[in-house]
Amino acid sequence: MRQIATRAVAAALPIVLVGVLCGCRRQAGNVASSDNKSAQSAGTPANNDIKAAQPVGTVASDDIKFVVPGKGVTAVFTTKSRSLIIKAAEQFVRAAYAWEPGQQPKLLVQGNMLEITRLSDDSFAASYSDSDDQTSVVTFNAQQLTSQPLHLPKSPSGWGGCEGNEEALVCLGNRPGMRREDVDEMGFTALLVVDLAERKTNWFDVGHRTAYRLDAPHKLIYVSDQDAQAPLRIVEVFNLKGESLGPSDKSHVQATSPSGRFIESLPEDGSEEWQIYELATKKELFAFNCGGPDCNTGDHKGYYWNPVIDGQFAVVRDNGKPYGKGSSCDVYQASPPHLVKSFPCNALIEYDWSRDGKELITLEYAGGSYHREGVN
Repeated sequence: MRQIATRAVAAALPIVLVGVLCGCRRQAGNVASSDNKSAQSAGTPANNDIKAAQPVGTVASDDIKFVVPGKGVTAVFTTKSRSLIIKAAEQFVRAAYAWEPGQQPKLLVQGNMLEITRLSDDSFAASYSDSDDQTSVVTFNAQQLTSQPLHLPKSPSGWGGCEGNEEALVCLGNRPGMRREDVDEMGFTALLVVDLAERKTNWFDVGHRTAYRLDAPHKLIYVSDQDAQAPLRIVEVFNLKGESLGPSDKSHVQATSPSGRFIESLPEDGSEEWQIYELATKKELFAFNCGGPDCNTGDHKGYYWNPVIDGQFAVVRDNGKPYGKGSSCDVYQASPPHLVKSFPCNALIEYDWSRDGKELITLEYAGGSYHREGVN
């Protein structure tokens, strides 16, 4: 499963927190009704007999694009089948769709500040809020919702930046009861654990932090404050009950390849540079956006590591043209370090690896153009 590091958390925090503080939440969260009637309020559970989600919009089979009027693609998740899970957004309202290329997209759930978390190859969770700043969580697959909405404890910032598996979901936020004026938009003070099977929640105070990573197999959570001065930049480890297990190494909050053999550097404040290292030897294998003669250019999305071929990862290389035109998608192998493949792609894309690791699937933000590129 994907592991969160500072880069991903920092990107998520303004989305999770600013929407609450500025009062910008505009529309109640909705889940697709089980009988294909109008969607329901997030505060109203869907019918107990959850069936397939509703079709939305049209798409021509001879021109493969994901099209929902007024919405741009902001995330794509592959499954073991041809179906994709897609997050599409219109201002602050976001929606999760199931889509088989060439067919009509199916609305699964929508709401303010909606985020999607992969739980397994074929199962997902969505967190979203309604007009009353009530955050809820629902689980689903490419066919239907698999749970009723579960209301989470109210937080002054809402809950987001979630990671997890089919057993538990962990989200960051701020302490319930905390004053909104005390919220740091670039940090968090609490973690929430959702027991998906028992439908129970538990939050605990972690102090001011800016980064966390969930080690789901070992049921451990690592947190740190990368903005603190060096002596206070301590990584602390918690179990899922919220019990502190003491300090740990900073490598535990860094993004790693699926096996843990390769690791990404922690970003420096304001810098676009990043590196890939071999964890055991600390040897630098790749450097990106550093401007040197041996430096590569590229940025990545959350799921950039190949889920099957360890050490293989994908980046988007923007050539600086308007709207990302003429850019490239580059696939690298960490050991031995080399470029595996490069192919043209729009820099304004979302992408994910196929579950067998053989293809890279891309969708353009605007227009929804769909492409599968064979890599392995």
